[in-house]
Amino acid sequence: MKTKIFSASNIRNISYRTFCIVLIFAFAVGLTACSSNPDITVGDVIQFGGNDWRVLEVKGDNALILSDGILFSMPYQVPPEGEIFVPIHTTEITWEECDLRQYLNSEFYDTTFSADEKQRIIDTTLKNDKNPWYGIEGGYDTKDKVFLLSLDEVIQYFGSSEETAVENWQNDTFIDDQFNEARIAKTSEGAATMWWLRSPGGNYYCGKDHIILAATVTNNGGLCIQGDYVSNGYVGVRPALWLKV
Repeated sequence: MKTKIFSASNIRNISYRTFCIVLIFAFAVGLTACSSNPDITVGDVIQFGGNDWRVLEVKGDNALILSDGILFSMPYQVPPEGEIFVPIHTTEITWEECDLRQYLNSEFYDTTFSADEKQRIIDTTLKNDKNPWYGIEGGYDTKDKVFLLSLDEVIQYFGSSEETAVENWQNDTFIDDQFNEARIAKTSEGAATMWWLRSPGGNYYCGKDHIILAATVTNNGGLCIQGDYVSNGYVGVRPALWLKV
């Protein structure tokens, strides 16, 4: 068996080839590290559509994200008179029918996200359950690109000692517990602000008229089960969506 002898030129050629292979491998690893699909975990804050979003849940390549702060304020339902804070009591208003849902899935969606970002937003089927404390029906299931969290989802993702729901002096049933801090949301100016949930609120009567309410999170992070007038234009909005990551 002949012994192969490597000359200096052979060694230089092998070294050069090895260097090129290593360089190509390093470049490929670099591309992977800069991928538009980085791993994310629950609790991360990511940029999307020009806003900060908090990751609430990750399922495979999909993530549920919620705006980290209040993006804007508007009524859940604009009253016929067109003025905010006029009590609405003529009909029941559910998430399926409300003006806020229509806005989030049309003008907000169209103007906030780029064409590429829209490709990553997942159509989500939502269960719109009744208010678990008052039994007010939540209406039919809906399919949305952008939505609000429900009472059950806030409890699931932020925590809540449900058994501590109490009646305050205004007869608004609410949960006020050790999870308040996590539920507080602020505007871009740093003001803690009440924010809407998509769940129906409780019963509120003015004489014989039933005033329509939607559940909210208060400015101190309490979970208001009875909620606020759907026409209150000062309540903040924290959109949520499922995203391909």
